[in-house]
Amino acid sequence: MRFERSVSPGARSLSRWRLGLPLLLAAVVAVALSVGEGGWNADIVWQLRLPRVLAGMGVGALLAQASAQLILIGAMLAAMAGALSTLLLTLVPDQQLRGAMFWLVGNLSGATHGLWLCGLATLGALWLLWRQRRYDRLLLGSEAAWLLGEPVTRARLELVLLAALATGASVAVAGAVGFVGLVVPQALRLVGLQRMRDQAWAAPLAGAALVVAADTLARGVVMPYELPVGAVTALVGAPVFIFMLRRAR
Repeated sequence: MRFERSVSPGARSLSRWRLGLPLLLAAVVAVALSVGEGGWNADIVWQLRLPRVLAGMGVGALLAQASAQLILIGAMLAAMAGALSTLLLTLVPDQQLRGAMFWLVGNLSGATHGLWLCGLATLGALWLLWRQRRYDRLLLGSEAAWLLGEPVTRARLELVLLAALATGASVAVAGAVGFVGLVVPQALRLVGLQRMRDQAWAAPLAGAALVVAADTLARGVVMPYELPVGAVTALVGAPVFIFMLRRAR
């Protein structure tokens, strides 16, 4: 507990992001897999996607307490789902392959079907505002939050379910646009927005601005061609995230 108090909340949150990244990656790849399967029948994918997102939320909730095993489990799930997705892509007709590949690395040009899912992100922000005191106390560490009377296990499960639902909805609409959810919240912490109440409104706005800027860059760099927006965010976000990891140490 003494050690947890000596580390800043931003650094502890960043280290937890490192542990949770493989499981988050597995969730993204799993949603990609469900879309890949639906490439043959667009009506089926929308019937299957929500149950799979809910199933992924349940798995994440069961694994929320096993932080020591989270890296290996998440990496294995991501590898398995990625292999199945690659296998399915080899069976996709050539005329649909380009669209599928663009979606896998993030693409906003076709993000029109299922826009109602974007409302889940708004609900997530409202939920964070409602529960912001509980989550702020979690940043103090598990023992400190428990001493303050917070149900640590329940709060963690809430966060896992919320993250899985919002991530699944976003990926289902726009594809795997990476590093936005990793870089933006930590960058806001570096400029002083530590509290969850501030993050709940600032992170969606800053994340949206980053995606719009990346999409504008992707459309104008090699005109008349369009780059995948996920590739642009990865090229920019990866060095920034590595810098923040080194600074957190």
